Amino acid sequence: MTRQDTARVMDMVFDFVPAQIVRTLATLDLAERLAGGPVPLEELAKLTDCHEPSLRRLLRGAVFLGLLIRNEEGAYELTSAGQLLRADVAGSVKYPALQMAGEPTWSACGKIEHTVRTGQSAVQHVFGQSSYAWLADDPASQALFYQCCTEAARQDVPGLVRSLDLAGAHDLVDVGGGNGVLMAGLLAGNPGLSGTIFDQPAGLETLRPRSKTPG
Repeated sequence: MTRQDTARVMDMVFDFVPAQIVRTLATLDLAERLAGGPVPLEELAKLTDCHEPSLRRLLRGAVFLGLLIRNEEGAYELTSAGQLLRADVAGSVKYPALQMAGEPTWSACGKIEHTVRTGQSAVQHVFGQSSYAWLADDPASQALFYQCCTEAARQDVPGLVRSLDLAGAHDLVDVGGGNGVLMAGLLAGNPGLSGTIFDQPAGLETLRPRSKTPG
């Protein structure tokens, strides 16, 4: 064992803090508020309706993580990494940050031990229902989940289209592919293929704006 081993494991222990800093920045839309350039703390506190001293501590954490810088005038601005918390940039991680560090994932991850000991779903244990049932009862979280899936698909599609050899295939089925981004990319890259998407009704809602025929 070395000091490096100790430091590495301690980083793992405290990684929950960066995750929640990132999620809080995303929840407060701070990246969008800083998209136009540096903004002083006082103005950010007003824009976000936050307690100024507490917001200062959050921003200090974001500076430590390399997401923001505090300039000589004391105003805050985005780094290149911080830009990725904007919803309108290529490669945005805003929706994954909100989804993966939010509910039901966050509380369920705190009960991994329960799953390991019993084999039962941590989400079921914490919330009394499955992930999809919980999302169905919370429209805002459900919309965020499908938005997260859409953004992930957009980023993954080019590589998948290049790497998948579909020569000789005629029909493609995407189970759980409601947003249609992956299917659209595969069909565009493989003329002659026909595609079918299966998903829950809420998932297919995100398909319809892209589809020229009924979903």
